Amino acid sequence: MLKKTVLLTILLLSAFYQLAAQKNTLRGVVTDTLNQPLSGATVMLLQPADSTLVKFGITGNKGQFLLEKLPEGSFLLQIAYLGYENWEREVVSGKSLTDSQLGVIPLRPLTAVLSTVEVKADYVPLRIKKDTIEYNAAAFGTKLNAVVEDLLKKLPGVTVDRNGTIKAQGETVKKVLVDGKEFFGDDPKMATQNLPADAIDRVQVFDKKSDMAEFSGIEDGQGTITINLSLKEDKKKGYFGKVKGGASPDRYEGKLNVNRFGQKVQTSILGMFNNTNEPGFSFNDYINMMGGLGNLMNGGGSMSLNSEEVGLPLDSGRKNQGFTTTNAGGVNLNTQLSKKTKLHASYFLHALNANNDLEGFQTNIVGSRQFANRSAVETHQQKLGHRFNTNVETKIDPTQTLKWRTNLGWTAKQLTSEGQGFTIGQNADLENKTHRTRDNESTNFRLSSNLTYLKKFAKKGRLLTTSFGLERGETDGTGTLQATNQFFTSVLMIDSLWQQQTDDNQLFNHYLGATFTEPIGKTTYLTVNYDYQKFDAEQEREVADIMAEASFFNPQLSNHFRRKFRAHLTGLNIRRVRKKWKANVGVQLQQSVLDGLLSAQDIQLKKRFINVLPKASFNYDFKTSRSLRLDYQTSVRPPAVAQLQPIVNNSNPLNLIVGNPDLRPEYLHTLRLNFNSFDQFSSIHIFARAGLTVTDDKILNARTIDEQFRQTTTPVNFGQTVQYNTYVSFGAPLKFLRSRFDLVATAKRERGNFLVNNLASKYENQRLQLDASISNKNTEKVDLLVGYQWTQNHTKYLGSSQPNIVYSDQLLYGDLSLHLKDTWTLSNSLDAQYYSAAVFGKATRRIIWSLSLNHHFLASKRGTLSLSVEDILNQNVGINRYSQLNFAQEQRIQSLGRYFLVSFTYALSKFGKENITIKQRGR
Repeated sequence: MLKKTVLLTILLLSAFYQLAAQKNTLRGVVTDTLNQPLSGATVMLLQPADSTLVKFGITGNKGQFLLEKLPEGSFLLQIAYLGYENWEREVVSGKSLTDSQLGVIPLRPLTAVLSTVEVKADYVPLRIKKDTIEYNAAAFGTKLNAVVEDLLKKLPGVTVDRNGTIKAQGETVKKVLVDGKEFFGDDPKMATQNLPADAIDRVQVFDKKSDMAEFSGIEDGQGTITINLSLKEDKKKGYFGKVKGGASPDRYEGKLNVNRFGQKVQTSILGMFNNTNEPGFSFNDYINMMGGLGNLMNGGGSMSLNSEEVGLPLDSGRKNQGFTTTNAGGVNLNTQLSKKTKLHASYFLHALNANNDLEGFQTNIVGSRQFANRSAVETHQQKLGHRFNTNVETKIDPTQTLKWRTNLGWTAKQLTSEGQGFTIGQNADLENKTHRTRDNESTNFRLSSNLTYLKKFAKKGRLLTTSFGLERGETDGTGTLQATNQFFTSVLMIDSLWQQQTDDNQLFNHYLGATFTEPIGKTTYLTVNYDYQKFDAEQEREVADIMAEASFFNPQLSNHFRRKFRAHLTGLNIRRVRKKWKANVGVQLQQSVLDGLLSAQDIQLKKRFINVLPKASFNYDFKTSRSLRLDYQTSVRPPAVAQLQPIVNNSNPLNLIVGNPDLRPEYLHTLRLNFNSFDQFSSIHIFARAGLTVTDDKILNARTIDEQFRQTTTPVNFGQTVQYNTYVSFGAPLKFLRSRFDLVATAKRERGNFLVNNLASKYENQRLQLDASISNKNTEKVDLLVGYQWTQNHTKYLGSSQPNIVYSDQLLYGDLSLHLKDTWTLSNSLDAQYYSAAVFGKATRRIIWSLSLNHHFLASKRGTLSLSVEDILNQNVGINRYSQLNFAQEQRIQSLGRYFLVSFTYALSKFGKENITIKQRGR
């Protein structure tokens, strides 16, 4: 019902804008003085008084242009093309003239010869060049000292959520480049949250082709949504950056960002230190270090869920995840070693100290029984991590290229936690109680390297790609676990344990692959590929029981497991490329062997699998800014090493986990449909995406819950899981408000099975979200964003009397910046969130309001003095909710509350001359 409502809303809004605009049109053809069409010329309709942009577009292949739905009035029509004189004329749009034919408009070439030219760019907001959308940064004003992330939020078709995740045309951006070069590896936030917005000239959004496609010029459909930040010419030689320091009686923060760019060398240095919960440059590091918030739950009905499985709405921007002190820094280098070889290298250091106080509540439904788990856990965690990346590319000659990429990481972690949990039965009776203390230390080493060779042959389109890669990893950990469990039956039962645990995990993977492409005619290509994959893993776990200060080896909980997975993949693809469409059909045969050895039990595993993996894709470009893409893929997902071991993991004594050596790989079918439409004249966009994933032989966590509500979880293959997801993004200008309206609707649905006490049940989980916002376009005096978000989770049980689990959350958010005179800025940020009482027992309202006053001074306003107050109402608390299968859980994290900070920021910059000197031959 909601999806129908969303689609109807979008259609009505679209119709509203269509009807609101007049049907006046303006058309013509742009040529040079020799009557040759000029493709890509910029056509702008401006207000005569202040040159405000009313409509814009670019000419087509034959020089034609069409401006539709023009409002009534007198306007200035301007046409520009590089190397030609601008053409201007006053035009009138009214009721009596609905279609103006301007005919052929010839542009005269520039004849003046200058030794020095001052370039002033017209603020054309957007250009579309084949598969690239290019935004002119100057047309989207940002406040002083803004970063690239602030700029991206203003671009039509681009969204940045409150965690900093970027989406373009409805798809997540996986890579951000700076002048076509990598910036601190593959983390997009490193560039968007550190580079200043005023250094950017153009923002280019495109589907980055694979190495083979870029090398050959033949598209293979393996692209990645990428943003390239093109620097201003005057920023490409010299240095720029910022230094910031701030303090109050109990808080401090500092940041350093220096970029030195030259013709052959680009260097960037980043640094930060704070105790204000700024999580460093990658928030994922923080969550991974915690091992997933779900792992901190206690009680007989809880499940071990990591952060990737849960998909929690973690909000780094609002700093509501405990109390964290961070020190981090890194250096990024891009250099041209020779005419044929270029190098990218980066090093990153991250030290983190986190204290968390968590409260958890989980409600469980098992047939006619219903029970709840409550937990309270205090954790202290420390982490020190190093990451080093290199990427070397050598063009041996015009027909051969060699690429070598290496990633190296080392991390040391310490975790201490103490907590207690309760299980409460149907009649509010206390069923069990646990107290647990953990102390763990671990180190992790990971090395991966990939070498790729690409070769073109004399025949156009014939090429060979070979690649070799390896991965080496090792994790060592030691720790102690103490737990006391009480069971309140007719007779009070108490058990306790004190154990020392040692883990040694190693992996060694490598693969070898080759792909050969042969053209068949002018538009069809045949591709043959072979890949060999080898994944080896070894896990050794020793558990000793400590009694009377002596330790005794526990063979039931100890284990030494080796796993070897071999796969041979042979594939055949046929790809056809036409002007408007591309199609690909292929199939792979995968032959795999899974070997395992449990040393302690002398159990050997050996399984063989043969899978046929078809795939197909189809792309159709209706026109420059409207496209449709359909993809179908199949894949095989083998069980993880831990899932295969029939050994008890008692990290949570009330939630034991036992592996299953009889597991089979999952077989996945994935279907994706994408539709993108962007009207460059009206700035209306619709991006839609739908997906379907069917998983056969799904690996489920079967659970057994006894009368004392102790739980044992074992993975098993059972039935099929079907997942649906839809995404629709609609945006359009509100001209009467000089603002923009954006609506994003998402729906995710999963149907599957779960097993509790050997009884199978079917469930359907649905998550719906609507996000509507309005932002103003003229930001010289006021910069405003107001939005509302509604989220609902609904889990229902098919063919069962179990009650459904339904709850919803609401968020009203806003950002307001007032530019007072030329030197003062007042900024507000507010989140008002409402969490419903359903399932979790009580409703919660939380308002997070932050305010800052900034004074810009010194030469060129390089200095900024700020007074900021975070969480003025002192209501900050992290709330994370999640539901799946037969349970729903909520976690609350005590977090940093109200504080103020006085800070000073200084902008560094030194560049060469900004004028362009044109040297002419013979003069």
